[in-house]
Amino acid sequence: MNRFLKMLQRCLRLRPIQPCAIGASDRSDVALIISMAEQLEAQQR
Repeated sequence: MNRFLKMLQRCLRLRPIQPCAIGASDRSDVALIISMAEQLEAQQR
């Protein structure tokens, strides 16, 4: 799980951040990442 989160952090850091894009789209990205992490956790149980 930790390895997955570190990989995600690296991917997010590599993504160019556009000031105008931060907002609703950013929040949906975060929600997507959280749901992905929850799915992975459920699979590992």
